[in-house]
Amino acid sequence: MPYVIEIPLDGPSVLKEFEPKPEDRLEFMRSVTKPTKLESEEIASIPRTLIVGEPKKGAFPDILGWNLGPWIVSPRLRKTIETLEPDVHDFVPILVKGEDGNSDYGTYYLILLTQALDAVIYEETEFSAGIGVEAAKRSRYAINAGYGPCCAGCRAD
Repeated sequence: MPYVIEIPLDGPSVLKEFEPKPEDRLEFMRSVTKPTKLESEEIASIPRTLIVGEPKKGAFPDILGWNLGPWIVSPRLRKTIETLEPDVHDFVPILVKGEDGNSDYGTYYLILLTQALDAVIYEETEFSAGIGVEAAKRSRYAINAGYGPCCAGCRAD
């Protein structure tokens, strides 16, 4: 069963950057968010340290990430994910340190998604090139977020 974990817009957030910085940040982000099993050399190339700023408000967050990923989760959230979906995702340990050089937030885990879930109802979803499967292909599956409906569901075939 799929689950949605989201970062609340009004929740705690921090500035963050991998160390060492990936040479091609966009390609790195793409490689660790694609829903496929990564090769061992791809996993070995993932930076193992994340430098973060102080939380803008509230406690230190359980989820560190960017809008479309990748997502780095606390040990507590990793345990929850593994309880809900055992043996589904891979996790890479990431040491989280404060940019001040003094703060150590411990080990968090980069989630490597190993499966894709196609739950979009194409005939009811507005993509940047229109509605339907052909519009999805023309727009490279970019959903018109905030401007039109994105419909998801489960259907028995």
